[in-house]
Amino acid sequence: MKKLFYLITVIVGSSKSVTALADSALPNPYVVYAVSISAGPSQGSGFILQASNSVYLVTARHVLFNVNQSPTNWPLWGAVATCTAHLPDSSQTVMTLDLATLMQSGEVRYSPNHDVALARFEECNITNKSLVALLPGISFQTKQTIFDQINSDLCSKFDQTEVGRDVFIFGFPSSIGMAQIPQIDFSLPLLRKGIIAGKNASRRVYILDCPSYQGNSGGPVIGKESNGFNTQFPLVGIVTEMVPYTESWQNTRLGYINQNISNSGYSIAEPIDIALDMVWK
Repeated sequence: MKKLFYLITVIVGSSKSVTALADSALPNPYVVYAVSISAGPSQGSGFILQASNSVYLVTARHVLFNVNQSPTNWPLWGAVATCTAHLPDSSQTVMTLDLATLMQSGEVRYSPNHDVALARFEECNITNKSLVALLPGISFQTKQTIFDQINSDLCSKFDQTEVGRDVFIFGFPSSIGMAQIPQIDFSLPLLRKGIIAGKNASRRVYILDCPSYQGNSGGPVIGKESNGFNTQFPLVGIVTEMVPYTESWQNTRLGYINQNISNSGYSIAEPIDIALDMVWK
């Protein structure tokens, strides 16, 4: 089969993008960190990761798979997924992934115990990683075919990441706002800033002091750590769910209980370790 080669741009993966002056908020325009994902009725976020001579779309497992359908062997939300990325010049790259084809060829992987999935869609040239070959099942809806990518060398793993570290989460929270009051451009990502509030060592997940909403799932968590005059921005995790706050009251005379569930302002993120363990070696 003839391979198609494209030239890709690695901005987040350059040394310039992860090291900045200490007073720099972010090394790159905020729009480049997350991509939006649409798979059937499912809407979510993700990011592009370059690792082990391949390029991957990384997201939360439940963005691509209907995990509520059965305890195991989850079906895809849709046979096709659309991934939209924004570039610093305000242009877009829109990629279509034939998930059914990629599944059959073993190019989609997910963790059975963690809410993480990835799809391999490009294979890098051995001598020049800027040249990539698209895998069968991948096509573009735009003339633009480049992505900003995060290099796997620029990640901070679970045991390396301290509680209290500043973090940014990026994503497309499509569930917020009201249609009658068009305050938000939903085609663009939003970011929130918080800290790593804690770790659940038994589950190996982060608790973030940073709210997330439906549509944020799968988005990247970028850390911020200042060392003298330099600031590092490693990829530390993947947003997967919000932590609910439950309030209950009981009507003793009539004998029924009312329960209200709201967003506590905390979120759960899977460590990037899970995705790195699944990439092609």
